[in-house]
Amino acid sequence: MNKAISTLTGVRGVAALWVVFYHMQDAANLQPRLRFLKGVSLLSEGFRGVDLFFVLSGFILFYVHHSDFVTVTWTRTRYYAAARYWRVYPLNAAVLLMIIALSITLPAFIDPIGFTIPAIIQSLLLAQRWFIPDFGSINPPSWSLSVEIIGYAAFPLLAFGLNRIRLPYMYLFMAGLCLLALVAMSYKFGFATRNITGRLTIIRMFPAFIAGAALGGLFMSSAGWISRHAAVLATASVFAALAMCSVPVLPSLTIFPIAMLVLALAYERGQVSRFMASGPVVWLGRISFSLYLTHFMVLNLIIWVTAGGEESLLLDGIYTVGVLAAIITIAALVYYGAERPLTQISRGFSRVRAASKPPISAISPH
Repeated sequence: MNKAISTLTGVRGVAALWVVFYHMQDAANLQPRLRFLKGVSLLSEGFRGVDLFFVLSGFILFYVHHSDFVTVTWTRTRYYAAARYWRVYPLNAAVLLMIIALSITLPAFIDPIGFTIPAIIQSLLLAQRWFIPDFGSINPPSWSLSVEIIGYAAFPLLAFGLNRIRLPYMYLFMAGLCLLALVAMSYKFGFATRNITGRLTIIRMFPAFIAGAALGGLFMSSAGWISRHAAVLATASVFAALAMCSVPVLPSLTIFPIAMLVLALAYERGQVSRFMASGPVVWLGRISFSLYLTHFMVLNLIIWVTAGGEESLLLDGIYTVGVLAAIITIAALVYYGAERPLTQISRGFSRVRAASKPPISAISPH
């Protein structure tokens, strides 16, 4: 079983929080009390936290499962698919039921008429981006899971191919080529400077996912020159990402320092790694999947309940902090009340079914 990398758990929490702030800034158009967040360029680029998720997913999947696909067999693929199913689908279904219950309880907040049977089935299966028909998104953030599942499905063959690589530089070359392709397509299809959640997301996910898996291969190849400079690389990646988010023509290039940050953090060296491995940040990473799936619903509910009110700098600041605290609190409740129990059930299931193979590591890209 591979060792859990606490720094990658931490950066997962940072990525989820970046997405939360992006939606909070966007919600400032509906709730002026969130005006503190308007105009902050780093938050305007918060949707790129999803791209970090895509890179991280590919990296961790290769780190955890690369040895399962030295050769592709039905048994190994079946256990891998079961691990992915138990990690993603049960919590998505639990959150979906919460939203449906909320729509029935508060029809003035969420119109239940839009919750058609096809929309519910599509959302339950996380199939929103699999086919041309889109019957409606009940939980908007789940679009990324829909395309990521396609990456999960392709991963056994991807890992099989990456396992054939013998030169560490080839992993780096492949990752760079994929990221260059992603940037080129972002300009070609118009998502270099804006968030897209529709049909083009498949070309947003795959290059980042493959690049992450290739960087996972580079990490597993024990390239000593990267290990020796991992602390400097992590620090440089953070500053480069912050700088690119602040310059209007550069945000689309942020994917490069984001990918390098994931690789550097895997070595767990330097000040940035110590921050990512600190207790509060790792805890945020543990609840990040619940945070990602629930934050949009909670944010919109709070805004609906607290519409109006007299503006003041003090009250606006308290309100902004309160909204963030409420979002994190609900995510923690969902994590401890649903996600963690479901994860424990899945691990028990895996232990029962895994008599013929070593247990699958608990590390997850979410």
